[in-house]
Amino acid sequence: MVDSRMVETLGPASTWREVRDGLRLLEEIWPRGAPAGPGAFGRFEILRELGRGGFGVVFLALDPELGRRVALKVPRPEVLATPEVRRRFLREAHAASRLDHPNLVPVFEAGQVGPVCYLASAYVEGPTLAAWLAERPEPVPPRLAARLVATLADAVQHAHDRGILHRDIKPGNVLLQARGTGAAPDHAGPPAEPLPFIPRFCDFGLAKLSDQERGDTRTGVPLGSPSYMAPEQAEGLPDAVGPAADLYGLGAILYELVTGRPPFKTDSALETLRRVVTEEPERPRRLRRGLPRDLETIALKCLAKRPERRYATAAHLAEDLRRFLANEPILARSTPTWERAWKWGRRRPAHAALLALVLLSGAIGVGGLFWYNRLLHWHNTQLQAALQRAERGEQEARRQDELAERRERKARRHLFGFQVRQAQEAFRAGHIELARRLLDAARDEADSAAARGFAWSYLDRLCRERVTLLEGHTVPVYALAVSPDGKTLASGDLRGHLRLWDLATGRSRPLVGGRPDLVAILAFSPDGRTLASVTHRGAAAEVLLWDVASGRLRAALPADRGLCYALLFSPDGALLGTLRAAPPEAPRVQLWEIGEGFEAVRRPSGPADLARAALAGEGLQSLADRLDQAGATDPALDADYPISPADGASWRGVALTRDGAIALVGRGDGEITVYRARTGHRLATLLLRGPQGEMVQFEAEGVLTPEERGRLARLAASPDEAWNPEFGPVALAPDGRTLAVGQDTSGRMATLIDLDTGQRLDTYTFGETGAVHTLAFLAGGRTLAFGCEDHSIRLWHLGGSGESRALAGHQAEVWSLAFRPDGRTLASAADDHTIKLWDPSTGRERATLTGHESLVTVVAYSPDGTLLASCSLDRTVRLWDVASGQERAILRGHTGDVRGLAFSPDGKTLATIGDDPALRLWEVATGAPGEVLMMDPTSRRRRALAWSPDGRRLAFDAGPEGLALWRRDTGQRSLLPIDRDRYTMTLAFSPDGTLLASGHEWGEIYLWDLAGGRITLRGHTQDVLGLAFSPDGQTLASVGRDRSIRLWDPLTGQELLTLRGHVNQVHAVTFSPDGWTLATACHGGGIRLWTAGPP
Repeated sequence: MVDSRMVETLGPASTWREVRDGLRLLEEIWPRGAPAGPGAFGRFEILRELGRGGFGVVFLALDPELGRRVALKVPRPEVLATPEVRRRFLREAHAASRLDHPNLVPVFEAGQVGPVCYLASAYVEGPTLAAWLAERPEPVPPRLAARLVATLADAVQHAHDRGILHRDIKPGNVLLQARGTGAAPDHAGPPAEPLPFIPRFCDFGLAKLSDQERGDTRTGVPLGSPSYMAPEQAEGLPDAVGPAADLYGLGAILYELVTGRPPFKTDSALETLRRVVTEEPERPRRLRRGLPRDLETIALKCLAKRPERRYATAAHLAEDLRRFLANEPILARSTPTWERAWKWGRRRPAHAALLALVLLSGAIGVGGLFWYNRLLHWHNTQLQAALQRAERGEQEARRQDELAERRERKARRHLFGFQVRQAQEAFRAGHIELARRLLDAARDEADSAAARGFAWSYLDRLCRERVTLLEGHTVPVYALAVSPDGKTLASGDLRGHLRLWDLATGRSRPLVGGRPDLVAILAFSPDGRTLASVTHRGAAAEVLLWDVASGRLRAALPADRGLCYALLFSPDGALLGTLRAAPPEAPRVQLWEIGEGFEAVRRPSGPADLARAALAGEGLQSLADRLDQAGATDPALDADYPISPADGASWRGVALTRDGAIALVGRGDGEITVYRARTGHRLATLLLRGPQGEMVQFEAEGVLTPEERGRLARLAASPDEAWNPEFGPVALAPDGRTLAVGQDTSGRMATLIDLDTGQRLDTYTFGETGAVHTLAFLAGGRTLAFGCEDHSIRLWHLGGSGESRALAGHQAEVWSLAFRPDGRTLASAADDHTIKLWDPSTGRERATLTGHESLVTVVAYSPDGTLLASCSLDRTVRLWDVASGQERAILRGHTGDVRGLAFSPDGKTLATIGDDPALRLWEVATGAPGEVLMMDPTSRRRRALAWSPDGRRLAFDAGPEGLALWRRDTGQRSLLPIDRDRYTMTLAFSPDGTLLASGHEWGEIYLWDLAGGRITLRGHTQDVLGLAFSPDGQTLASVGRDRSIRLWDPLTGQELLTLRGHVNQVHAVTFSPDGWTLATACHGGGIRLWTAGPP
């Protein structure tokens, strides 16, 4: 059937006859149902069909006249339905036959068989570019794409030069001919980069002559493929279609080569044409990362919407592509953003108008915003100024805060030093509790444990050595007793709780089964297996017996009227005696026999039996015999023997020595009467304090009171002077020579009294612990235990290691001390010409080094501890091998006595100084003399020098000039001025090198801040002979002729402690490397070690 579109274009009846004849011809050459196509067409023999499309069918045919195969294209009947159309087809075919280019498929002839036209062109064997692209998994490499399009552009330019347009350039119209088939080579680039095939354009036979009338193409009908069609072509404007349309097609091919897709492609041809006209293609570099920007620019220039924006000719396109291939700058430039926006507006005026309206509104808004912004800017400026003022104020506030913080730290540091000083005074006055509280308060003021320093730790050790705190009771402790082996302490409290304490570990365990009443008295049996306790309930007392091993109650003696004031086992443990009193009745003694099963039987017996049972007058019975003559002489009396005070005063307690020789009876009126137990002879009556606040002793002849040196002086006895303060518990030391008495609750102190002399030995002040309810001697009398109102038990160690340890060995004055860097050895230099090495942990002498012929003035260890250096008044300096103790070298050079030396921090240099005016430097490794620093020859007896911790400066005594600071790197010397009559005796740098301490005559110490300024420390009353900083820099120690050791806080200049123990002037002082031991030495040859415990 005839297509309706064709009918619309047909003219008169003659035209219909031509169509009929053409259809009849096609029917003859291409019968219906023929699967392989026609066998012949005119003179051409049809071999096979190559393809078909909207224009027609292409056959591979044989031209028998010329004997060659050709590509025979036969248009579809409806395409060439009229004679005019057929004439246009033949004209364009003849025009294309004039083209001769290696990249164009040549047209051999165009003709007509009847009304059917045909076109015969060269047959090119190979795929189309479209088929080749479809088989590739990824886009074409950029340089290959550029060479291919440049080759095609040359062919297009050849056609354009001859006035022929293609108008349907697309990958399907490019045939790829394999090389070696006789075709000419391409001209797309240098020979070194040939294409793998020869691209050849076909279908130029459908082009038209550019100088023919434009009326031959129907207006409004676009010719070409939508995805590769130029915008003017897609709009159906034949008059606007020119060479630039072919350049658009080349750009579309280049775009697809490098991105893998055409610029525009949708499922609908009309939608594709719309996008071609109205939208910009997506930039290739967004689709393919790494694509050269120049190649993207070339492709987009070809695809410009307006023809004049594209390349002027295909030759210009080819030239720019070859510039790209040669890595030269291309001529095309990327389209600016504003230009792309302008183009978009021209294509979409409605959208552009809407956008313009939006922009206008935005401009108005921006204007308003601009005005608002100016206003806001003004306010921001004001705010910024306010913020700057606030920031300056904040900075000033921070500065003031920092200043206040520094002042607070300084104030706290001053308070710390004051509290440490007060703690030492309290300790020496016997106020251990107060000293402990002051140390705790000082600890809270220190910034850290390290900041507490040596002084605090030293006092802390002394307090801890003097007092041990046992905590376990929750109410006041009223009774204490120590086991016969001294290993266990029994305690009882107000609510009847009893505990047994292991004195070695401080741990305790409770006794089970007691009474909820006050435990007044405790006593161990001689074998330590049984503990007897007395509990008071109202006016009655009950005795309980406990198994120490199990901690359980085993027996309870029948309660009796009256309170119990004494509880005593006989030496064999078979008898238990009690002293009871139930006013107004007289006190009486009761004896109980204790069986193996803890059964108790009250025993009636006469005095003789009691005496025998008490084994040589264990105390209670002999005392009872003498105080009550009737009870002692009447054998028929019961075993209760009353003991009556002479004046009827009430009893407070009875204490006896372990051998029963001495007994003390305390009375309610404050007297303590001392008896000889066997004879009942009253030895003395004691009051803990007299009218002047001191202890007094009454005798028949008068009153004894302490003199200045602790001796007793006799005063006239007078009833007016009798003062009877209420006293607390009493306890006798096992040797019977020392009495411990607890004073009244207002005094809160315990006093030790020598019963042989009546002198006070020591006093312990409790402070805030409240009353002391019970006392007991432990450890053979070396420790006194207190049961206190504050629920604690305190152990007052009467011995201990003391404030310092003495090392004895030198026979003459010691002048210098030095710790080895590992702290295991202390070296001392003395006037006996020797150097002694000591073990600081044991105090034992390890070795003696001899060799000097006169007084050894200074010793010092090398930083690595392998060498010991010494100098002497024999004018020599000696180096000793520490491992072997052998003398390694003798350094000679000084012409006077050598009085000082110091190793540099790196250990390579030794500096020495003495009476001659030369400070000498020595190479330690070789012993060779080094640099010599000359000084004022009128000054003598120089001894002070010290290296800074970094080794860059050496400080030394320059005589009347002052203190000299010599820089090792530059050799420059600076002076620190001092008073001319203040000779420098010793020097020491702080560990961080910021402070230099100098000790001088008349007791002054200068503390130099090397950044500027100095402070003066005053405390010594005579020359300062030695200085040493602790390793942590928190303490400066000084010693001098006034025999004192003083510890200073170098941060505040406060004196923290004064240590005394030497009886002669102190020459030397040094800290151990760990900072916990201070060693001092004196003119008498004594060395003392002052040890602090860890914080």
